[in-house]
Amino acid sequence: MKILHITAQKPDSTGSGIYLKETVAAFSRLNEEQAVIAGINHDDQNFFEEDIAFFPVVFETEALDFPVVGMSDVMPYRATRYRDVTDEMAEKFKQAFRATFRSALQAFTPDLIICHHLYLMCSTLIHEFRSLQETNPELLNTKFLALSHSTDLRQFKQIDLEHDFIYEGINKLDGVLALHEEQKAEIHASFDYPLEQIFVVGTGFNEELFYPDLKRHSQNENIACYAGKIWRKKGVSSLIKAWEKLDQGLANKKLYLAGGYSDQAEYEGIVSEAQGVND
Repeated sequence: MKILHITAQKPDSTGSGIYLKETVAAFSRLNEEQAVIAGINHDDQNFFEEDIAFFPVVFETEALDFPVVGMSDVMPYRATRYRDVTDEMAEKFKQAFRATFRSALQAFTPDLIICHHLYLMCSTLIHEFRSLQETNPELLNTKFLALSHSTDLRQFKQIDLEHDFIYEGINKLDGVLALHEEQKAEIHASFDYPLEQIFVVGTGFNEELFYPDLKRHSQNENIACYAGKIWRKKGVSSLIKAWEKLDQGLANKKLYLAGGYSDQAEYEGIVSEAQGVND
């Protein structure tokens, strides 16, 4: 199978970027042929091994004269907020992704397209794809799916960027992938997308990084692990407070936090909050 992965952001650094890279790695272990379209800034390098065809959409250029657009308002790299995207910027954005998408389809001809985030880029490309299918019979059997990471749903609710265009595009997809049942319900509510075409695939994890170390922990320990961005908006502070309030009869309890951060001061504050919460 030939699989084309697409993201408007850098394919690393954030949760959705890591999800994409790990998905590519998993399909590589199955010997599937793959390609990736991703937004990058002008000074970024290739993010993938040579066997992965990479089609970058390069920002901070004459054609796209602003940094790569980030789905969160705070990103771990130079980024433009969607709430700051003007009509002119949105048109440049759409033109750039359409052109790269057409080039990728011509060079790669995928059997499956997996787009990350139910938002502006996804809607732009599914509109383009449906148009291309009318004149390219080799694309008629290609399925176009998209995966939500929740930040896209939040942006769709909070800001007024091309709502009708995004809504219409999402409803042209062959299927939507959700990370959990609650998100599935939210996707349905946001876009009135058919529930029977939304498939829960899970958040996933890298088992080479996250696995039980039986030599390190005794069987009578009560352990909870958080893996993700160390950020209050992710609920990390609330998790720490809840852990502290657990029944005192729960002996040998240990909470582990693993992940990166965007704000040094906020990260240090959370580390300070976490001091002493374990038995």
